[in-house]
Amino acid sequence: MPTFIETQFPIARLSAEAYKERKAGASQTLTGLGKWWGRKPLILVRAAILGMLMPASNDAKKDREIFLKILTMDDDGTWQRCKGEIPAAAWREAATPEVQEEFFGARGLKQGLSEEDKEALFTQIWDALSPEQQQALDAQRMRPIPDRAEFDALPYAERLVHCERPENIAGPTPATWADINAHLGTTATCLSELIDQLGQRTFGHTPRVGDSFCGGGSIPFEAARIGCEAFGSDLNPVAGLLTWASLNLLGGGPEVQAEVARVQQQVFAAADRQITDWGIEHNDRGERAEAFLYCVEVKPEGSDYYIPLAPSWVIAEKYRIVATWKRVAGSDRLQPEVLAVSEAEFKQYKDKKGATVVDSRVVDPFDPNRSWSVEALRGTDGLRRWTNDEVVPRPDDVFQERLYCIRWAKTVMRNGKPKLERRYAAPDAADLEREAQVLALLRERFADWQREGFIPSKQIAGGYNTDQPIRERGWTDWHHLFTPRQLLTYGCYLSQGAVATSKEARVALLLKLGVQANWNSKLCTWNGDKSKGPGNTDQTFVNQALNTLFNHGNKSFGLLQDSLLKPFGQTSAFAVLHATELVDAREIASKCDIWITDPPYADAINYHELGDFFLAWYDKQLTKAFPDWTPDARAELAVRGNGEDFRRSMVEIYRNLARQMPDNGMQMVMFTHQDPAVWADLGMILWAAGLKATAAWTISTETQAGGMKKGNYVQGTVCLVLRKRAANEPGFLDEVYPLVEDEVKRQIASMQALDEGGEPNFNDADYQLAAYAAALKVLTQYGNLDGKDVEHEVFAVRAKGEKSDFQAVIERALGIACDTLIPRGLENAWRDLSLVERYYLRSLDIESRGERRKGMYEELARGFGVTDIKPLLKSDKANGTRVASASALAASVLVAVGDDGAGTAGPMGTNVGRGRGRVAAAGPHPFAASPLRHLLFAVRETAANDNSPEPGRQYLRDTFGQGYWGRREGFVNLLEWLAALGNAEGMGEWVADSDAARMLAGRLRNDHA
Repeated sequence: MPTFIETQFPIARLSAEAYKERKAGASQTLTGLGKWWGRKPLILVRAAILGMLMPASNDAKKDREIFLKILTMDDDGTWQRCKGEIPAAAWREAATPEVQEEFFGARGLKQGLSEEDKEALFTQIWDALSPEQQQALDAQRMRPIPDRAEFDALPYAERLVHCERPENIAGPTPATWADINAHLGTTATCLSELIDQLGQRTFGHTPRVGDSFCGGGSIPFEAARIGCEAFGSDLNPVAGLLTWASLNLLGGGPEVQAEVARVQQQVFAAADRQITDWGIEHNDRGERAEAFLYCVEVKPEGSDYYIPLAPSWVIAEKYRIVATWKRVAGSDRLQPEVLAVSEAEFKQYKDKKGATVVDSRVVDPFDPNRSWSVEALRGTDGLRRWTNDEVVPRPDDVFQERLYCIRWAKTVMRNGKPKLERRYAAPDAADLEREAQVLALLRERFADWQREGFIPSKQIAGGYNTDQPIRERGWTDWHHLFTPRQLLTYGCYLSQGAVATSKEARVALLLKLGVQANWNSKLCTWNGDKSKGPGNTDQTFVNQALNTLFNHGNKSFGLLQDSLLKPFGQTSAFAVLHATELVDAREIASKCDIWITDPPYADAINYHELGDFFLAWYDKQLTKAFPDWTPDARAELAVRGNGEDFRRSMVEIYRNLARQMPDNGMQMVMFTHQDPAVWADLGMILWAAGLKATAAWTISTETQAGGMKKGNYVQGTVCLVLRKRAANEPGFLDEVYPLVEDEVKRQIASMQALDEGGEPNFNDADYQLAAYAAALKVLTQYGNLDGKDVEHEVFAVRAKGEKSDFQAVIERALGIACDTLIPRGLENAWRDLSLVERYYLRSLDIESRGERRKGMYEELARGFGVTDIKPLLKSDKANGTRVASASALAASVLVAVGDDGAGTAGPMGTNVGRGRGRVAAAGPHPFAASPLRHLLFAVRETAANDNSPEPGRQYLRDTFGQGYWGRREGFVNLLEWLAALGNAEGMGEWVADSDAARMLAGRLRNDHA
């Protein structure tokens, strides 16, 4: 029996939920554990698991209704999630008498409770209530849209603005569970019970979900949270640590979290006392530093002084604070001055006034006509390589480092209330003495701390990303990416960790340090933007690179307090078995009923290189918590690239995963590529592994559902659903093609039946995806194709441009989809149109529905066999592709219609008139002589003559002669369709042409011989 996800998936609503989760930023459940790249939205994981466990019935619409109810994504569920404050009086009423007496007064909560205290109190009260009591309390929320009808009338994505995420509420109401159980034949009262019952029904036990590329831990964590047994594995220890922490820290329950919080407090307090005793963050004015700003300086040939480098000297926009530089007599070092400036002058600084790095050139701050190439400063032989014991540049190094600003803070009393006052200042002599003290303190401890693993001791292994700091700064060891101040304070923090006796507490300290390393290194840009208030650092990995900087921010240890003490997040203890292993996916020996993986297919992210940034800090501490783990990313085993070795590794991995699941088990492979060649390649890999595809869906994870998708690629996650291939029957191409055609049409018809007019479930990318999936469903059920062994096909070496039979079938599926998806209103005209005419009209159709990605127009072109689309586009920008309107085309791409209906290769004849035609030297474009192209020119003629249809009508009669009468009815149909384009949102360029098309349609309709 097929499962729900093999028949349908609520694409639009899931995309909106995934987008909301992504936009939650730091409040996402797992991000507090630490940085990882490409974490999948938890709501997508939850929906995928449920979709693979829930059986499909004969009533598809009822199935969808129940599926949405389970996830609280139905109308009742979103209303239930519509957030708003529950009044304190309602909380008081729901609390026990003991809690009321301790925390509540006559009018509400007692004074002095922090936000964290309130949150913990409300959680305590909520957890003590029955489901019925929780529902009654929730009904008292002061919702931002109190009227249910008004709320339900909003588009789904707009409703979510006012809603909690599904993971943050208790789940469906008791009444909703009654509906769910009636349809599914279950007796569940919560999601974990439902998951267990569906698993027992299918597999005979609680379902076990695994991920062999667990990365940031989304899949094992969410699987365990909703009641599955969970297994996660990865080669990378950083990924393993994050996954383990998600299951054992977040899922450890209140006792674990309380112990971790206690240890965090102890360690921070001890480190803070030591740093305070050293006096390296305090001055004699009673202030404590919050941030230190550093810059690189160079002394180029011909310069008498060192030039401090920065692309901007803005420090804090909110207070209009900037840094300036002045000469000092008898010194080759400039003196910084930190000051507030007028609004007019600050605007100049925002516009790069005084910038000393512009377009990769060093600019003299006193003579902007003098500049030097940054690359040339590094020299032909490159920079000197730093050694392990170096933490600052040598005096003769090209790039020196200096402190140029400190942000101080002090709490003072104003009107009887404490107030934090900040001051920005250039460092004075005492500040520079403290800098020297920091260096001396670090050097005293350096060797011991490296040996103990309190600061990094690993060298940077060369690689695509890791070569950058070596080349650009000469840094050879990971600790070179941190200032002496950062190394001293971080080392002090970790050296206090002996109080952490449990594995959970040790891991918590490591992860907290990893978070600080990401947000407080030499690679952290100082962001003085107004939204940052007094200014703050951006994270090291603001993108997937190790970008060295000319100036950067350094937070003080005191400023790290909130982050170091912030709870990781809380969930109730996971009641299911879960495991995390560091193992090559080819060697996994753990059985799972469902495997969900996001393989590094054609991936641009070098996880093993970027992860080493964190592993350098975890290193020796990691083995204390996990003696069996090797603190090495084992790059030599990492599966990456797209060559033959990669394919062989992938086949071995997925063949092993297929072995490690029952015959009725399922897999989901997630990836983000749209190219048919990629689909063909991955399809053949999974085919060779003994799997067959049963469905594919794409969830948009980066943009709002229904919103414009920015980016020339599938901005979401493709979810390919797979099962074991039970038999290895032979397939034959001449039989496969009609089967693929039938499957494509069946798949598209079933999707169209589920589409809702006001809230479509599927967009054009989804229908194209469905075509690829339909082809895979047909192809992967066979053991070979025309006698060709599948493994031979996977590893065959092909000439450039040569396509496998597999790829040819997939591309044919796209063509079938393109022919099947007829724009509404053109059903009668479609069969008489050529492929290039269909392409032009379908392109207009998707443009009128907001599609701007160039990749989508290129995909359509593949489906219709159009090789050159540029002449048909007004803009071919990656994120702003637009089809040329009738007026924009004007007389371009236009040649005479020949006797056989084809375009002539020479200049236009008298039937075009007035020299309007242009022909490319290589011959006419296939669109140029098409009837549609000439009809568009007639529209242009009508528009150009103040909407008088006579010139357009006459042009068509002259062009087609007697053939005009046979085409007239078809022309009217096309003109009426074009006339509606101007009404679509974002189609302003068609307004005039649409009016002209309307006028011309009326004239042609009443034309008589």
